[in-house]
Amino acid sequence: MQITVHHYRQRSCNQCNSGSSGSWRSYFSLPGLNNQCYTKQRRKLGFKQYTSVASVTNAGLVTALTSGSVTLTYTRTSDGCSNTMPFIVHPNPSTPVVGTITQPTCVIPTGSVNLTGLPSSGNWTITRSPGAITYSGTGTSYTVTGLPVNNTYSFTITNVNNCISSASANVTINSVPGTPVLGGPSEVCIGQTANVTPSTNGTWTSSNSSIATVTNSGLVNGLAAGTINLTYTRTSDGCSNSKPFTVYTNPTTPSVGIITHPTCTTRPVVLRLTVFRLPVHGR
Repeated sequence: MQITVHHYRQRSCNQCNSGSSGSWRSYFSLPGLNNQCYTKQRRKLGFKQYTSVASVTNAGLVTALTSGSVTLTYTRTSDGCSNTMPFIVHPNPSTPVVGTITQPTCVIPTGSVNLTGLPSSGNWTITRSPGAITYSGTGTSYTVTGLPVNNTYSFTITNVNNCISSASANVTINSVPGTPVLGGPSEVCIGQTANVTPSTNGTWTSSNSSIATVTNSGLVNGLAAGTINLTYTRTSDGCSNSKPFTVYTNPTTPSVGIITHPTCTTRPVVLRLTVFRLPVHGR
């Protein structure tokens, strides 16, 4: 409680003035109160106490106990002069309730949390700890986004009366998950199939389904010659990875030419084959 002190000459408690006669007295005012008098000499102060809502010491230190309104009365020891002032104890806002926690993904590398139980009226401010980062708004819920990874946070609410709630439950934000590890063959011939991994917990896509298709279980079917990218996306966190995959052309079917049957002179059968295209890549 701030006491503003002014010095005046005064004849009596109820006659504060600047006259020349009388002993030196001090004139003081409590905020919001009528003016009262007290001697310039240091005196012990006396306050009535209301311990169910707020307590007050003779030094003027008020301690809020429960919400409500009280009247604080000051009585000066030297002359019995007294005055009163209204005093309000506002309730603290409720502790914010931690709702859905969203962990970081490969797409969004930060976390978020939904807080409920916020003040239903007036503006409020959420304070994040550690870091003392604040978020202002209205309404009974709010989603805090952009939480850095590998840390644990708690939150308090400051309401329109500058009353502060107790801290929320802890919110732990994990690290960004790693990319999926891909395995299996990276090539196949037209008309053949191959199995790539992982085969569960995600989806596979082909960059060109006219060259090769792939199922979510990782079964690749080569359709035409060319190179594509196969991409696997993990369902739980959206993390993905890709691998190149090549479909090779099959060699041309050999053509049967002149067949020479065995004779008494030449017993082995000789086949003349005409190959129009030699296989590539050692196939």
